[in-house]
Amino acid sequence: MTEPTVEVLAPENLSERGQLTSHANSYLRLAEDMVIETEQDFLTADKLRQEGMTQRKKIEAHHKPRIDQAHKLHRGLISDMNIFYVPIEKARKLFGDKMTVFRAGQRKIQLAVEVAQEKERADEQARLTKLAEDKRVEQARVSEAKGNKVEADAILETPAEVHQVPVGPISQPAVPKSQTKFKDTWDVIVINPAEVPEDYKDINQGRLDKFARLMKGKVQIAGCRIDTRTIPC
Repeated sequence: MTEPTVEVLAPENLSERGQLTSHANSYLRLAEDMVIETEQDFLTADKLRQEGMTQRKKIEAHHKPRIDQAHKLHRGLISDMNIFYVPIEKARKLFGDKMTVFRAGQRKIQLAVEVAQEKERADEQARLTKLAEDKRVEQARVSEAKGNKVEADAILETPAEVHQVPVGPISQPAVPKSQTKFKDTWDVIVINPAEVPEDYKDINQGRLDKFARLMKGKVQIAGCRIDTRTIPC
């Protein structure tokens, strides 16, 4: 960052300021002492009142150069402040992007754990089901071998009692707590431009994304897929 060139406010003409102050106070005293009893008094008051506008213009002319300079100085200071903002905001964005990648990775791990746990539960359920079916078939075979076909048929017609494997708690990957708040955002991915509705035929990506975010992803757009991302606020 380079050192900014900031103008210094020009000093005020104190002599002129003193004259304006004196005139303003004299004008006020004149108004306080004014008594309107005749038409001539009325016309005099009217003339004096109009002279007040001349005094106002002189006051404005006295202050305007410094006011204009102050506005210019303010704009310069804001511009200088923004110079410092640029690297800070770039850094904040980098931090946020990296935190987002980490969270996405943790979510991917969580989904993989959920899939693995569900597969393990399903495999165990399948094993228990097969054991129950094998036991039922064996019971029917034994009954039939003893000459009790009716009992064997009844056993085969009765569904096997299978113990249901409960859905266990999902293992959550450790995600450090942070002061940064995150929110979901939605991106529209154009898959088939030919199917995009007429309103979006120009495929204005910004417009599509804005609409998806407005609807919080709860919308379908022909020819498009809507992806959800979690980003820092």
